[in-house]
Amino acid sequence: MTRRNYALAFGAVLGVGCLGACAFLALTFVLVGVGSPFAAATPTPSLTLNTPTPTSPALSETPTPPATPTGSGPTPTGEPTPTPPPGTLRFRVWRIIQPPPCEGRPLINGTVYDAQGKGLPGVRVRLYHRFGYQAFSTTWTLDRPGYYEFFMAPSSEDFMVEIVNPDGVRLSEVAKVHYESNCVSTVDWRANF
Repeated sequence: MTRRNYALAFGAVLGVGCLGACAFLALTFVLVGVGSPFAAATPTPSLTLNTPTPTSPALSETPTPPATPTGSGPTPTGEPTPTPPPGTLRFRVWRIIQPPPCEGRPLINGTVYDAQGKGLPGVRVRLYHRFGYQAFSTTWTLDRPGYYEFFMAPSSEDFMVEIVNPDGVRLSEVAKVHYESNCVSTVDWRANF
């Protein structure tokens, strides 16, 4: 055979090999359900957290007359429990402590205090991050009332911490914590009323 024939035979073998590889990849993507290997990537929406902004009621020009007692109502017993106005959050972040020297303990912890500064037991705290991970902790009742903690994996990540009710409804603002591997980050909360 001449050199030309060798070149043509080599080109034919190379072409058949490339076509076979392309057919194999296309068949693999179709069978796996991924679709075409040449399809454009579909962007995924990012998580957007909306924090409500407190608003004050609009001022009216005419004063509201005081209510006139009817005298036939029940007699109050003790102080009524204050209820927040609609849209008001029950807890706020009091402080976030992220000390630079790490203690080698992977932990996000804190204490939930009532309005008078005492630890509040039985409060549900939620920890989550943008990739869908979430965990819950309930504040302690006995030796350290109001204390909670989350043991963390030894990796760095941004986490959000908030207080929720048993149904998962948010009762506080969201605290963003940049957790560093093997460090202790503390988020303390205070009740608004």
